[in-house]
Amino acid sequence: MLTSREPGARPWRSTRALAAALLLGLVLLVAGLPGQAVAASARGPWAGLGPGPGTAVTAPPSGTWRLMVSGDSITRGVNGDTTWRQRLWEEFGRQGVPLRLVGPLSGPNGRGHSAYFANARFAAADHHHAVPGARLDTLGPGVGKVVAKDKPDVLHVMLGANDLRRGASPARAEALMRTYLSNALRARPRLKVLVSPVLPSLTYPGGQPRDFDVPEANARFATLVRKLSSSGYDAHWVDPAAADFSPRDHTYDGVHLDPTGERLFAHRVAAALHADGVLPGEPVLPTDPTPWVTQARAGVTTSPGTAVLSWATWDRRLTTDRMLLQVVGPTPSDVRRVTGGYQSTSKLLQLAPGSYTVTLEPVRKWMVGTPGPATAFTVP
Repeated sequence: MLTSREPGARPWRSTRALAAALLLGLVLLVAGLPGQAVAASARGPWAGLGPGPGTAVTAPPSGTWRLMVSGDSITRGVNGDTTWRQRLWEEFGRQGVPLRLVGPLSGPNGRGHSAYFANARFAAADHHHAVPGARLDTLGPGVGKVVAKDKPDVLHVMLGANDLRRGASPARAEALMRTYLSNALRARPRLKVLVSPVLPSLTYPGGQPRDFDVPEANARFATLVRKLSSSGYDAHWVDPAAADFSPRDHTYDGVHLDPTGERLFAHRVAAALHADGVLPGEPVLPTDPTPWVTQARAGVTTSPGTAVLSWATWDRRLTTDRMLLQVVGPTPSDVRRVTGGYQSTSKLLQLAPGSYTVTLEPVRKWMVGTPGPATAFTVP
């Protein structure tokens, strides 16, 4: 009962105070709920996307993190690549954190659509949303449906390079990235989003950087991520090129990651996930360059005075420009190196009778694989 009898007193003053106290209690209760706090505002980051939920997922309900990687050929990889997503998958396994890769696609991009991974366990686990040549304007319109169907807890996206190369301005690329992120977050507002920039690239070894207005576009992408974060979304900018990434040292053609680049990229993403509480430990990054190990082995058919050296099986498993063959003859000085062309899968050699060995070294652009196991043969 209100008892104020002072002149001019408002009988509803105590009611207003009580309502304020209840509201404060509700705010404190919500703040105490599980989940890492995320900066939030009452407004969305931009038109068409409302404010975020304000808390970050620190542990998936199932106990297994669902990760979707979305991108172009750098993320997809080709036959013979380990891919950075496999190396990230291996880091989760090393730390004992359950991970499930999700997405509508699987496997690398293989010649003749024949996808091949050397690691059979990863081949069975691999799923993604990466398409060679993909652009923001090709994947963005449908990403909401993909996210709604596959229900990732974490989405990593690296797109925009092909938009810029096809003439999109940085402002246009920014608008396309905004649409992409809006579609993904409307489908799953509590999604943890990691956005990586367009990587620096070269025209050829020692050549000039390919600009395509990349720095300006990346700055605009980073601003979008900051707006998402300040509006209550769990969004993070992950820049693998911020420290020591070099297209000369970490790609095989100035654009696509070589094994050392794959490890560096996976390490940067894993470090961001560690900082956000997904991975409990710091990721391990080997300091030495990582070789391209393929285990390519030649098949041999002999006849008097000739040998046909074949790599047809490995041609399906590897994306190469050519194959280097080292043939060692009966004496240590009898060594010859020959090249198998891009279109061929065998080489005919005229050889003197005797015992030989041959090893294969696959070549892709300026990357040369380690020699595979030697094949011994005898020419009659």
